[in-house]
Amino acid sequence: MHVPAASLSATQDDIVDSETASSSFLQYLRETLRTYVGSTSFTEAKNNELHLYDAVDAVAFPPDYDSTALLRAYHEATSGLLDLFTPVELEQLDGPGQHREEDTLAAINVALAIGAQLHELSNAQSLSTFLFHKGRQTAFQSMLTRQSLSMVRLFTLLAFYMIGACQRDTASMYLGIAAKAAAVLSLHRTSGPSKGEESSFRARVWNSLRNVDVLSSFIFGKPKSLPAVRQNSSQTHLPFAYEHDNEPAEFSAIVKSCSLLEDIVDKLSCGKILHVPTAESLLQQLRSWSRSLPTRLRKITLSSHADSNHLTSPSSDQRDWRQISGALHVSCIYYFSVILITRPFLIAYLLSRLKGRAPDQLIPDPDEASDVAIKNSTVSKMAQVCVSAAVHTANTCAAAQQHGYSFGNLCLLKAWSFGAGLVLGFSKFAGEPRKDIEEAFEQINLVLESIAMQSPQARLYRETLESLRDSVAKWHGRIRSEINRTVKHYMDDILAIEVDQRQLPCSMQGLPNAAAYEDTGILAEQTLPLDPAVMGNLEPWLEPWPGSTPRSSTEVLRHLGFGDISGDYGSYDDTLFNFEPFEKLFYSVE
Repeated sequence: MHVPAASLSATQDDIVDSETASSSFLQYLRETLRTYVGSTSFTEAKNNELHLYDAVDAVAFPPDYDSTALLRAYHEATSGLLDLFTPVELEQLDGPGQHREEDTLAAINVALAIGAQLHELSNAQSLSTFLFHKGRQTAFQSMLTRQSLSMVRLFTLLAFYMIGACQRDTASMYLGIAAKAAAVLSLHRTSGPSKGEESSFRARVWNSLRNVDVLSSFIFGKPKSLPAVRQNSSQTHLPFAYEHDNEPAEFSAIVKSCSLLEDIVDKLSCGKILHVPTAESLLQQLRSWSRSLPTRLRKITLSSHADSNHLTSPSSDQRDWRQISGALHVSCIYYFSVILITRPFLIAYLLSRLKGRAPDQLIPDPDEASDVAIKNSTVSKMAQVCVSAAVHTANTCAAAQQHGYSFGNLCLLKAWSFGAGLVLGFSKFAGEPRKDIEEAFEQINLVLESIAMQSPQARLYRETLESLRDSVAKWHGRIRSEINRTVKHYMDDILAIEVDQRQLPCSMQGLPNAAAYEDTGILAEQTLPLDPAVMGNLEPWLEPWPGSTPRSSTEVLRHLGFGDISGDYGSYDDTLFNFEPFEKLFYSVE
């Protein structure tokens, strides 16, 4: 069946229901905000996934392409995430008359498709779909009768391409096939540090598959495809050694970070999602990992002549872009890991503010807050760490963009950026008085706007954040109106100073003056106080817990004013806080 090429164009009508969104952070925010603002475009949206038709059969004839340029783009798109080709295979790509195995040729075709996908406009994907179709045909010819290392590599590439193509369910299926084949081939087994080209290649294929499996599971909201295999007490990845001198530091760093992510989930899922000592220990592990990163992943100096046109820039510039891409992947994984650990504390803290238990919201400057117990509590500190991780995600991506880096369709980075945007948006909603939140929120939107040129999913991410911004404005407007009514009940505005409109330049005549703004609240500060009296909830903040840190999630939540919820969750009828999904929804980016 041939599908029209127009089917590649994604619109709002392409959104479909999915089990993924039912327990996601995004859905949790929608349900929470609905309590305050009612029905809005943000709270009523059902999903944040796109369903795109598989249009690979739409291309009948191969378009012209430069395989070398596409291969460079592939390395940029997968920098730090995949290491699936040996130097010999890459050198032979353009060699005349080179004989390559069918599986290797198929893998190269899919790699080129990923490279084409990086820069193609979302409504003109003929080249990437053609190359993908060539590789996929080979993948399904003998996948059940002949499992091989090349097959694992090929299906890992197919899955990565499908993540970029916004087809998550298909990507999960391909990952499942690759994972099962890897288990059949016992790629996870090793007796020590790998030696020799074959052993090194096996380890790199396993670790590449594992990188995609672990990182995508947070985005899909689905279980990992690979079994949990622990090589020793401190790592779940395979050690490997390179037979060549150019060891990709980005790949090694991300392999280790995925082990940390698995450890984070294992520890938090044991009833310690709000356990401060566990959170502090995990953050310390992340800091030890980040401080072990090589300098070139922590500081990048671009070539002065670097051009943002990736496919036609000189090869030296391509190394710049590949290094930036890899470093961005590493840093975003780090910040996402921090968010994963601290986001429960942020949500608990912000919900307590929305419930009127935080009088420090009446003071714009956090340093002047009168409620010392709130500002000094470990929960508040963890919440600020979460916000800072989201801010750093935005600042890092914005810095790359300001230096000429064009993101293209970086399939994982757009999801991490969106997750950071949700954290920032909810912080804005709850009136968190940090001045860097608004700027970081705008930076995230600009990054997603750049990626949206190649990715319908990024476009939907940006539209979702825009609708979140509208919900924030609606809530703050309601608070302003309540404050104005309260003030006017006791006080009059007795002096209005205006400028004679006839003396203003023509371009300024007709603009509303300060008095006109008074009723709408437009002149209100960007950082909005949420008055407990206005909210109708005067319940006082509980006394800080004895000792330095709480011992359990229940103790933290009781301290935050949610009562004793250690019993049956169903009997707890606080409409602003549903505890049961609280333990589940934080294992996702979105």
